[in-house]
This record gives sequence, C-alpha cells and structure tokens, in this order.
Amino acid sequence: MPPLGWAALGNQPETIREILAKCPTAADWVQETNTNILEMTIGVSAEDAAIELARSGIGLDAVDENGATPLDHASMLQQWRIVEELLRHEDDLNARNQYGRVVGASVLFAYQYGPELPRRALVDAVARGFILDQPIKTGQEMTVRDFLIDRDPGIFEAYPALATPLHIHKN
Repeated sequence: MPPLGWAALGNQPETIREILAKCPTAADWVQETNTNILEMTIGVSAEDAAIELARSGIGLDAVDENGATPLDHASMLQQWRIVEELLRHEDDLNARNQYGRVVGASVLFAYQYGPELPRRALVDAVARGFILDQPIKTGQEMTVRDFLIDRDPGIFEAYPALATPLHIHKN
C-alpha cells in the first residue's frame, strides 16, 4: 500500500495533506487498483483521516461489491462527523447505485438507531430534496417529521413543492 493509504489508515490527516501537496497524483492508485481507501478508513474509525480524504475528493464515488457507498458505511457505523462531511460532497442523495438503492437512504435509516445524528445533517439531506421513503418503510416518518418541525417550524412553507411523506403527514 502506498504512503497515502498508510496515512489514512493511521488517522493522520496532516500527513495526508502533506502527501497530496507534494504529489497531487498520490491518490491515483485508488482509482487504478479500485481500492476503496475512504471505506477502509471509515471501517477502522479513522475519522479525521476520512474527513480529510473526503475534503480532498478521494473515494467519494466508491461503491463496494454490495453497492454500499462511503456514506452508507459511515451512517451504519454512526460516525456522524464523517456523515456530515460526506453530505457536503454528495451531489444527489436521491441517486441510485448500481443495485437500485437510494444513496442517501442510509442516513435516515441510521437515524432511527442513532438519534445523535447531527440535526443539521438530517435537515440538509431533506432540504436538498432527499425523499423520505426510508422512514416510512421503517415506521419512523413521524419521528423525522417531528424532529424537522422542532428544528424549523416553517419547513413546510420553505419547501412547498416537495411531495414527501413529511408533507403527506403534515397534520
């Protein structure tokens, strides 16, 4: 494994920055070898390194053999700082992976098991158009609805065009 990989697994964000500053192509091996370094970093709870990799754009589009993304892994492991960072880089939370799963679904799924999910991350996910299908499937739509209303009572008016379970269960 190249030095960038060892720095990532060792949770050394400063070293990651130094390596990328000195050698901008240091991350090319990630694409060339199909190594999911961001997923590996999340898996060993190297939060600072995972955040640095995400900020550097490394591994954001990675998908494992089961169709899981780095956002899926961070959500399931309840690594909320990483989830927040990944949400900043996620272009479309409604995008579907090659298995047809909605990319952002794991964020709301994990919320039912880990309510310490930062409120801003959840509100941002909804505000960016993430349709709340997952909470309906898990029976959590009212929890999410109440949470969002508590956070911002005017949320319905802010997103009037959204036809989400949030709006369906408005009253």
